[in-house]
Amino acid sequence: MSQFNPNSNPNPNQSPYPYQQQPPYGQPFPQAPMQNYQNPGMSGVNPGDTGSFGWAVLGFFIPIAGLILWLVWKNTKPQTAIQCRNGFIAGVVVWLALNIIFTLIGASLFSVFSGGM
Repeated sequence: MSQFNPNSNPNPNQSPYPYQQQPPYGQPFPQAPMQNYQNPGMSGVNPGDTGSFGWAVLGFFIPIAGLILWLVWKNTKPQTAIQCRNGFIAGVVVWLALNIIFTLIGASLFSVFSGGM
Protein backbone atom coordinates (compact mmCIF):
# COMPACT_ATOMS: atom_id res chain seq x y z
CA MET A 1 0.00 0.00 0.00
CA SER A 2 1.45 3.35 -1.03
CA GLN A 3 1.22 6.41 1.09
CA PHE A 4 0.10 9.71 -0.36
CA ASN A 5 2.01 12.78 0.79
CA PRO A 6 0.45 15.97 -0.63
CA ASN A 7 3.39 18.06 0.59
CA SER A 8 6.15 16.05 -1.02
CA ASN A 9 8.70 18.22 -2.78
CA PRO A 10 10.80 16.73 -5.59
CA ASN A 11 13.40 19.51 -5.16
CA PRO A 12 14.71 19.42 -1.57
CA ASN A 13 16.61 22.73 -2.05
CA GLN A 14 13.41 24.66 -2.70
CA SER A 15 10.68 25.23 -0.15
CA PRO A 16 7.26 23.78 -1.08
CA TYR A 17 5.78 27.02 0.27
CA PRO A 18 7.71 29.85 -1.43
CA TYR A 19 5.29 32.58 -0.31
CA GLN A 20 5.86 31.89 3.38
CA GLN A 21 9.53 32.83 3.39
CA GLN A 22 10.74 36.16 4.72
CA PRO A 23 12.42 38.17 1.91
CA PRO A 24 15.80 39.80 2.49
CA TYR A 25 15.81 43.19 4.17
CA GLY A 26 14.54 45.96 1.87
CA GLN A 27 13.07 43.57 -0.69
CA PRO A 28 9.31 43.43 -1.39
CA PHE A 29 7.28 40.44 -0.36
CA PRO A 30 6.59 38.01 -3.22
CA GLN A 31 3.07 38.17 -4.57
CA ALA A 32 0.79 35.25 -5.32
CA PRO A 33 -0.20 34.86 -9.00
CA MET A 34 -3.48 36.40 -10.16
CA GLN A 35 -6.44 34.02 -10.16
CA ASN A 36 -8.69 35.79 -12.75
CA TYR A 37 -11.52 35.90 -10.23
CA GLN A 38 -14.29 38.42 -10.76
CA ASN A 39 -16.56 39.45 -7.96
CA PRO A 40 -20.14 38.99 -9.24
CA GLY A 41 -21.21 42.25 -7.63
CA MET A 42 -18.61 44.34 -9.43
CA SER A 43 -18.37 45.07 -13.12
CA GLY A 44 -15.11 43.98 -14.70
CA VAL A 45 -13.75 43.03 -18.05
CA ASN A 46 -16.10 40.65 -19.80
CA PRO A 47 -14.25 38.21 -22.08
CA GLY A 48 -17.37 37.89 -24.26
CA ASP A 49 -17.47 41.64 -24.83
CA THR A 50 -15.74 41.92 -28.19
CA GLY A 51 -17.47 45.03 -29.55
CA SER A 52 -17.91 43.43 -32.95
CA PHE A 53 -18.78 45.64 -35.93
CA GLY A 54 -21.70 43.32 -36.70
CA TRP A 55 -23.65 44.81 -33.81
CA ALA A 56 -23.27 48.27 -35.36
CA VAL A 57 -24.58 46.89 -38.67
CA LEU A 58 -27.57 45.38 -36.86
CA GLY A 59 -28.23 48.70 -35.12
CA PHE A 60 -27.95 50.53 -38.44
CA PHE A 61 -30.47 48.39 -40.33
CA ILE A 62 -32.79 47.80 -37.33
CA PRO A 63 -32.37 50.91 -35.16
CA ILE A 64 -34.87 49.87 -32.50
CA ALA A 65 -32.86 46.67 -31.92
CA GLY A 66 -29.68 48.74 -31.54
CA LEU A 67 -31.38 50.98 -28.99
CA ILE A 68 -32.78 48.07 -26.98
CA LEU A 69 -29.48 46.15 -27.02
CA TRP A 70 -27.60 49.28 -25.95
CA LEU A 71 -29.97 49.74 -22.99
CA VAL A 72 -29.63 46.08 -22.00
CA TRP A 73 -25.83 45.78 -22.40
CA LYS A 74 -24.54 49.23 -21.38
CA ASN A 75 -23.40 47.97 -17.94
CA THR A 76 -22.53 44.33 -18.65
CA LYS A 77 -21.00 44.54 -22.16
CA PRO A 78 -19.88 48.15 -22.63
CA GLN A 79 -17.91 47.64 -25.88
CA THR A 80 -20.73 45.78 -27.60
CA ALA A 81 -23.25 48.30 -26.27
CA ILE A 82 -21.23 51.16 -27.78
CA GLN A 83 -21.29 49.44 -31.17
CA CYS A 84 -25.08 48.96 -30.92
CA ARG A 85 -25.51 52.62 -29.96
CA ASN A 86 -23.31 53.81 -32.83
CA GLY A 87 -25.28 51.72 -35.32
CA PHE A 88 -28.54 53.05 -33.89
CA ILE A 89 -27.41 56.68 -34.18
CA ALA A 90 -26.09 56.19 -37.72
CA GLY A 91 -29.30 54.43 -38.77
CA VAL A 92 -31.52 57.18 -37.38
CA VAL A 93 -29.41 59.95 -38.97
CA VAL A 94 -29.44 58.25 -42.39
CA TRP A 95 -33.18 57.55 -42.09
CA LEU A 96 -33.91 61.21 -41.27
CA ALA A 97 -31.66 62.47 -44.07
CA LEU A 98 -33.34 60.19 -46.63
CA ASN A 99 -36.80 61.24 -45.43
CA ILE A 100 -35.90 64.92 -45.83
CA ILE A 101 -34.41 64.33 -49.29
CA PHE A 102 -37.41 62.28 -50.50
CA THR A 103 -39.83 64.84 -49.07
CA LEU A 104 -38.07 67.64 -50.94
CA ILE A 105 -38.01 65.62 -54.16
CA GLY A 106 -41.68 64.72 -53.75
CA ALA A 107 -42.63 68.34 -53.08
CA SER A 108 -40.73 69.57 -56.12
CA LEU A 109 -42.28 66.88 -58.33
CA PHE A 110 -45.71 67.72 -56.99
CA SER A 111 -45.28 71.39 -57.82
CA VAL A 112 -44.00 70.57 -61.33
CA PHE A 113 -46.86 68.21 -62.18
CA SER A 114 -49.62 70.17 -60.49
CA GLY A 115 -49.30 73.17 -62.71
CA GLY A 116 -46.40 75.06 -61.10
CA MET A 117 -48.11 77.73 -59.09
